[in-house]
Amino acid sequence: ATMFEPFIIERVRWGGWRLKDRANEVGYQSVCTPTFVKAADRASRQYGRLAWQDLLGPAIEIAAAGAPVFHHVHDRWVRPTEGYADSVERHSATPEAARLYTRNGSMLATGERMPTDDLAATLKRLAAYGADDFYRGQIAAAIVSDMRAHGGLITFDDLERCEVFEREPLWGTYRNLRIAAPSPPGGGLAMLLSLKLLESRIATAGTHNGDLHAHRLAECLKLGLATWKLRSGDPRFVQTDPRAFLSETVVRKIGGYISDERALKIGDVAENLVPDSRDTTQVSVIDRKSTRLNSSHEWISRMPSSA
Repeated sequence: ATMFEPFIIERVRWGGWRLKDRANEVGYQSVCTPTFVKAADRASRQYGRLAWQDLLGPAIEIAAAGAPVFHHVHDRWVRPTEGYADSVERHSATPEAARLYTRNGSMLATGERMPTDDLAATLKRLAAYGADDFYRGQIAAAIVSDMRAHGGLITFDDLERCEVFEREPLWGTYRNLRIAAPSPPGGGLAMLLSLKLLESRIATAGTHNGDLHAHRLAECLKLGLATWKLRSGDPRFVQTDPRAFLSETVVRKIGGYISDERALKIGDVAENLVPDSRDTTQVSVIDRKSTRLNSSHEWISRMPSSA
């Protein structure tokens, strides 16, 4: 927990720390134990109907052909972000990373293809031998060997002990619909609180997409996001019950910050709030069984989350 402390230079706006060698964000020591393969395997076994091999098939085809660099990917690569290492430094930290992402010292251009044949081979092996190979088999051995050779941190024990946590969703309501959203540290509280604020504010906002409608929508989203970031977190470390912020009393109190005469500055509500990144990743799952399950119109989106 304290291994990087001697190398801290400063805190950066996005909430992390800049180290003198950037070891926490670039190169082998920045890699945490990956749990997504285990999470995907569990989701497939417990909730899916397709065979594991069939699920991996399309990804194998894409990887074998080479992953195309789309314009929004290239834009993210070349756009500087305060406090982060630039993309060329990050993607040239190892010879293999440079081979995948760069050419002649620059990031691949829009329309080029990343040479992801090694990824295709890994996915083919996962399809043939299952997710367990990633944590105990040949893939695990390759990961650990590479980490040992380059000063990385992941060991066989780390791969063996990593866990996938499955939690009950955070429930809320909106216009007579019952909604299930990701529980903390996921952003379900932000969505559900925003909807509760919108429920009373948008109904009287006049023309859809008009000035007042757009203003109130923005204000509700600001407050939903700010409350989530300030008042919730991983339940193993943060004890606050997020359901408390969805009660009518609290929603009414939070909604009191909204004025039709001015735009709310989050600094009015909280100091030193970590700004949102423009980028994130999520998996949304829905099928015919998860819509309108009964007369109460429950809308359920439930999937294991990896941590």
